[in-house]
Parts: sequence; structure tokens; C-alpha cells
Amino acid sequence: MRKVDRYVMIKEEEEARTKQLKSRVDQERNLERISVMEEGRGKLCQLGAGLTSKPRLFWVT
Repeated sequence: MRKVDRYVMIKEEEEARTKQLKSRVDQERNLERISVMEEGRGKLCQLGAGLTSKPRLFWVT
């Protein structure tokens, strides 16, 4: 196996792993978001205070 082939394979594996991790993180965020909404009915909640999104305040009804 040539070095280039091996490099390409390693890169593809890394990209696949990164995609998998991102989707898992997205799923966890969605679950977190749902649980926040269930816990805070009738309260003012802060949503999306992560690293990438701006926090938003909203009423849970």
C-alpha cells in the first residue's frame, strides 16, 4: 500500500468519525432542548447558550 493511499484512507476514516460525533452531539442537544421545554413549562427559559448559537429567551407554554 502506498503512502498516499494510506493517507487518503485515514482522512476518510477521520471524516466519518467526525460526522458520527457531530450527529450524536446534535441528537443530545435536541434531547436537552426537549427536556428543558418539559421542565420549564410556564417559565422563562434560555435556549441555545452553546458555543455556536446566541442564547434566546422564550416562554414555555
